[in-house]
Amino acid sequence: MSILKKVGILKVKLSVVFLVVLSGLPVVADEAAKSLPLVELCKKCHGPGGESAIPGWPPIAGMTKSELVSKLKGYRAKLVPESRMADVTHNFTDDQIEVIAQYYAELGSGDSK
Repeated sequence: MSILKKVGILKVKLSVVFLVVLSGLPVVADEAAKSLPLVELCKKCHGPGGESAIPGWPPIAGMTKSELVSKLKGYRAKLVPESRMADVTHNFTDDQIEVIAQYYAELGSGDSK
């Protein structure tokens, strides 16, 4: 077998491996991309660094991912009566909540639990 044919077969094999490895990434990337506008929505009240842009609004910087996920899911489930956050989070998916929580957890302390 010629060296050119061997290189061609190797390229095909590497391409297949590459596609198999990356096959799950579009779903994750797609969910993150859909969640970015939601992060921008959060920034309007909680500020770009999660430090709160509006007096009286709680800062979310420094909270762990698990704290943020719990709070966001609680607001979405309307566990806090008459909360503005229930209106904001009512259409958030679990995956979007995870991405938002990860974003703010990494901003606050570098700890993304």
